[in-house]
Amino acid sequence: MTISGREKAAVLLAALSPELRQQVLARLGELGQQLRERLAALEQRPPNQELVRAVTGELQLALHAAEPPAGPHVNLVGAALKARAAYGRPEPAQAVGIDQPSSAAGGTGTGDLPSLIRSIQAVDPRDVVKVLMDESPGAIAIVLQLLDPSYAARIIAELSPELAAAVSQRLLLRRPAPQTLVTQILRTVVARLHAQRTPADGPANERFLWLAQAVRRMAAPARVSLLRTLAQRSPELAENLRKLVYRIEDLVNVPDRVLRRVIQKLDARTLAAVLSSADPLVKSRVFRVLPERVRNVVEQALTTETFDEQTVAAGVERLVETICSLEERGEEVLTHS
Repeated sequence: MTISGREKAAVLLAALSPELRQQVLARLGELGQQLRERLAALEQRPPNQELVRAVTGELQLALHAAEPPAGPHVNLVGAALKARAAYGRPEPAQAVGIDQPSSAAGGTGTGDLPSLIRSIQAVDPRDVVKVLMDESPGAIAIVLQLLDPSYAARIIAELSPELAAAVSQRLLLRRPAPQTLVTQILRTVVARLHAQRTPADGPANERFLWLAQAVRRMAAPARVSLLRTLAQRSPELAENLRKLVYRIEDLVNVPDRVLRRVIQKLDARTLAAVLSSADPLVKSRVFRVLPERVRNVVEQALTTETFDEQTVAAGVERLVETICSLEERGEEVLTHS
């Protein structure tokens, strides 16, 4: 059943006390008179409780959506409202919050929350930050309150100090959100993560790997030209392809002269982070061309430090950037038969 905005307003007003209802109507002028007529009709035929709950829940969603986003993008709450309108499935205004973790584990209307949460926590927190960083603190808090605390902490650590403080404040206030809002926000986050990530499996990934192998076998000028042209058309696709084209294992086949040029662009700690997860053959190849002083520093770092996944990934990315830069200057780093 679809009702107009004025009919919804009348349903809400009917739920108020007579005194408060009159105060609201007195402020609405001509609209107030129209609503009085609709209220009189409701007295003759009261709305059922399902309709009252649905209209009340819609008001709660609108109140949550009133907070403006931190950046220029369409906010998550607004997207949730649009999705809810598209699905046309009013639900009771049951709340989900960090004081009610069991709500996320099951129950009417929340059955897909666990799978949505798992989908979010399966990706790098930095990718989640890219989706959330332009959202309002309230919307971010709605997402974080249902995630594993350690995972949520990694996301907060990546936010700007001002945004992190605002999000933390809302988390501490523990303001529950309607379950419909929570579910639709998490669906929107998962959809955005899916849209920005590198394909992880299936035919799309097979196409990426096939193309990467083909690009690796090109001469350096053709390889550089293709990646540059692709970056102009689709920066994200070009970046994902570049990560598959250039690999740390390539250092084994790089001539000493070129390998030294690559290594010179990396500081000792970054090089240690890269080698911490590298094949022993790669380590041996790199150590063979390192100056003794640098080799001692790198060996000490590998012995005394533990590099987390994020640090290693950053080091490998820096290595890839260095190789790309050299190839753009005419140096052929990848040498394949």
